[in-house]
Amino acid sequence: MSSLPPVFAIGLLLVIAVFALTGMYGSYRLYSYTQDDPVFCRSCHTMEKAWDLWSTSVHNQVNCHNCHESNPVESLQQVVEYATTQPNQVSKKANVSDEACKKCHETNDPQWTQVASTAGHKVHAEVNGISCLKCHSTSLHQFEPPKDICLTCHSDKRAKMTNMTGLSCTDCHNFNRNGGSLLPTRQDCLDCHQKQGSKEASWPTDAPMQLECSQCHQTHKQAQPQASCQTCHQGQENKGKHSVAAHQAAGCTTCHQPHEWKVTERDTCTTCHKDKVQHNQGAFCGSCHSFS
Repeated sequence: MSSLPPVFAIGLLLVIAVFALTGMYGSYRLYSYTQDDPVFCRSCHTMEKAWDLWSTSVHNQVNCHNCHESNPVESLQQVVEYATTQPNQVSKKANVSDEACKKCHETNDPQWTQVASTAGHKVHAEVNGISCLKCHSTSLHQFEPPKDICLTCHSDKRAKMTNMTGLSCTDCHNFNRNGGSLLPTRQDCLDCHQKQGSKEASWPTDAPMQLECSQCHQTHKQAQPQASCQTCHQGQENKGKHSVAAHQAAGCTTCHQPHEWKVTERDTCTTCHKDKVQHNQGAFCGSCHSFS
């Protein structure tokens, strides 16, 4: 049997090579379309709502499979199921793992918010092992946690102070604070109240008690803003002029203005002791009448 002419053999090899390359390229394009192109996911009519929410979200440049991890076999099973059953609504098939979230949000990529060192994520994700989806996936493709998401677990922490009931937990608890505690600091409280123009939140630099606000203002425990002064000053009511029955009945804040505390004005005393207005005028009462 005679061999093929060289030109014919070369031509045949070229045809085979073209078919092979075409097949490989076609396979690559098919794989890329099904695995890397969100349009493929949209081709199912039930995905229209998911597509609309995704396309207007902060993740609209992220490919579906970057978050929804699914291998080719699982993906093919989904295609077959949708083609044969024709469902009317989308069902959850591909899970989103915490590792998928970390690929963007814990890799120091400036394109994405980095959360590894933030106060809230350290407490919830690192210490307590709470899944990202617990807060960031309460509904389809809605990544921003709802305002009251914290109450899902912390229902006993509703603010009892009337003026704070409309606030979100993260208004006080800085979830994305880099380093530090999730608990609000004294400066956090003062900054917020000053922005609101609250005069009661002024704190003189020479005030004797530079405390954390939470030592007196226990918003999750009581509706009234002040904790009892005796919490820290036990027995003080039995000393000096504090022991006078009328002073005890008046209450601490009648004389000691919150956040200022020092009694330095004569008017503080003469407001009640009107018969002493003319007594030793010009002198501060406490210079003679010791309350210690």
